[in-house]
Amino acid sequence: MITSMKTPVGLLGLLPLLFPGLLLLPRETEGLNIKETFCNVLNTEETFQHFIVPWDKGPKPKSQQEELDAYYAGPGTIPLTGIVMKNVTDAQLHDNELILRHISYSALTYCSSESAAGMSGVVAGPKRLPLAMGTFEMTHNVTVDDLAYDVFVNTAQNYAILAFRGTANVANAKRDLDKELVTPDPALYPGLSTSGSGDVGKAHKGFQESTQILQNGTLGYTHALQEVMAAHPGMEYIVTGHSLGGALAFTAGANLALTTQFTQLPAPRAVYTYGQPEVGQTTLANALAKAIGPSRVIRVVSSDDVVPHMLDNKGDGVRHAENVNETWMPDPMHWKVVECQGSQDSNCSSSISCSDRSWDHHSWYGGFWAGRRFCTLSTVPEVNDQAENLDQPPSAQDPHATKATSHADASPNVPVLLEWGVVSLCSFAALMYLGA
Repeated sequence: MITSMKTPVGLLGLLPLLFPGLLLLPRETEGLNIKETFCNVLNTEETFQHFIVPWDKGPKPKSQQEELDAYYAGPGTIPLTGIVMKNVTDAQLHDNELILRHISYSALTYCSSESAAGMSGVVAGPKRLPLAMGTFEMTHNVTVDDLAYDVFVNTAQNYAILAFRGTANVANAKRDLDKELVTPDPALYPGLSTSGSGDVGKAHKGFQESTQILQNGTLGYTHALQEVMAAHPGMEYIVTGHSLGGALAFTAGANLALTTQFTQLPAPRAVYTYGQPEVGQTTLANALAKAIGPSRVIRVVSSDDVVPHMLDNKGDGVRHAENVNETWMPDPMHWKVVECQGSQDSNCSSSISCSDRSWDHHSWYGGFWAGRRFCTLSTVPEVNDQAENLDQPPSAQDPHATKATSHADASPNVPVLLEWGVVSLCSFAALMYLGA
């Protein structure tokens, strides 16, 4: 079993920070058992340590050479045959090459547009081997408010890729934490149905609003895909993303599947998510998966990653889709894929106790690093490869100052981050998973 090393801060060090939240405990833990309450506290502590404590950042590659070594020590051993998506059956969607390929595209969303585009056709390592993406074109690099997505076209593999970026700034983190349960938007999910009583459940407010923002208008992903399909008639597409991007890939994938009669777009061929948090109650997740096609949803979890289980213990029915089989990678540093039964298979990530879950491997997938440093391999390498997704505190940069052509995050502003930590930490720790 993969476990994480806890730092000396521990629960005792966190208790003073949680004091303001104690007033919330009677209301927010009502109906929860001791185990669920304990897991909520542990999740809060683990998140606090990850974002705030400087010595608890987990393993990550620190240089180009280390990135190459990490890449080829794990997934680089997978034979790459350049699978053409049009020839793939639903069962073959779980092929190792496709899992590696789409976490690679997801990682590109954390890079600058120039560096991401420069990853096309890259060969690297001692044997000058190609990367899983092969040769592609970035057709769209879009930032709307604080959110972002890219569209790539790979003509050799005969499909397009819509990839959503994960958490990269403070505004993104606020959306992650906006976990109020709301009625699903009928405009986003027209005709949504379940196989049960007809109650589709409630949606995570932050993820639903993020999907709405990125779906609408001429900057929306629907319009971007329409442009791609007009230029490449008959081409298929998949949707993918890591972390927050995984949640958006799932909700956007369902939106695209449910609106084909209005958009004249085909439904996505598949949806690949990595480290995806829950997007709402189980009934809603089941209905969204049903809209896409459960066998076409590949939800990948890395080892002891806490993020896919962060909302498990709230007593409000929030869970992943039961009709989708989890794909688990038990070792973050070596490529091994386990196909699970449903979302709560006791032989997969659900077997790890909440005390052993961690942020440390949220960006590691069998030796592949799903972050900005992947683009150190680019023909236009990242200038600042120390800025990294989810391994620094959220950037204090104003997201509205980000240029529309690039969504690379800035280097952490230490004084601002310290001020943010001092002023906001109590409410952050207390409200993150006990309140709001």
